[in-house]
Amino acid sequence: TSDDGAANKKAEKAAAERQRAQEEMARARAENLEAQKQKDAQIAAEKEEAAIRREEARIQALEAQKQKAEQIAAEREEATRKREEEIEAEKERNAAAQAEMAKRKAQEAEASRIARAAAIEAEKTRKAQLAAQAARKKAEDQARAIESRRQATEAEIKLKKQAQALE
Repeated sequence: TSDDGAANKKAEKAAAERQRAQEEMARARAENLEAQKQKDAQIAAEKEEAAIRREEARIQALEAQKQKAEQIAAEREEATRKREEEIEAEKERNAAAQAEMAKRKAQEAEASRIARAAAIEAEKTRKAQLAAQAARKKAEDQARAIESRRQATEAEIKLKKQAQALE
């Protein structure tokens, strides 16, 4: 019976040892599970952080694209504005040149009109001078004719007197 007691004690000890080994294994499994959970949580957190970083990088890239597009649009707008200003300036230069040309043509037309009027005036003056010369010559011719007739009349009177004196 002491053998039975010793056997029981041994069996109890073995059972207690098995229980402790099982508890140890259960604790180790629980620790492993906890470590795996933490590892999984860390991996999930890292994946989440990586996804967030990728999203932030994508947002930054989109923002950079947006800024680039806005810059290109602003540059195009500026180029268009400059072209429009150049076109306006060209129109103004053309208008000024046309105005200058019209002014020059008007001045030339005025000068031509004045020259024509002066030519007409000169022609009138020349005709008036010719008419005056003709009138002077006619008057002179008439005066000579009158003088000739007077002299002829005087000569005739003299001749008559001489003829009377001879009679």
